Amino acid sequence: DKDNRLVSEDYFVFYNNKKSPDGAVWLYSDSDEWENDPELMGLDLDKISTEAVELIVVFSAYNYQYHDKKHLTYPRLSFELLDLLTAQSFFKHIYDDNFSSCASIELCRIYKDDGEWKIQATGIGHRGGLEELVNKFM
Repeated sequence: DKDNRLVSEDYFVFYNNKKSPDGAVWLYSDSDEWENDPELMGLDLDKISTEAVELIVVFSAYNYQYHDKKHLTYPRLSFELLDLLTAQSFFKHIYDDNFSSCASIELCRIYKDDGEWKIQATGIGHRGGLEELVNKFM
């Protein structure tokens, strides 16, 4: 919403809640093997609630609390948006930082500016995983 908070916790889409109530955001992949398996999500901007002014796309390490946090790195982390109808990429960003010791990373924000959707790569790392993100956006 306008205060950078979730409209409702039902809109927090992740491995335990794979689809937003409005059907605008959904997850394709449910693998726990994040190292070699890309995670895929779908997004239909026409279905997004009118209350929503921004979407934050986040990567979170599965079971990060069981890893040696000093050695959590993501050397080839990238983010790409594809048109589902044409399979053509229209936004791609490769992150320079390896985000060492980060349990989750805000990859990008998709936001409304004068009624038009725009994309910005952010690359903001968090050490606290999903719990930290829930506290930030709820």
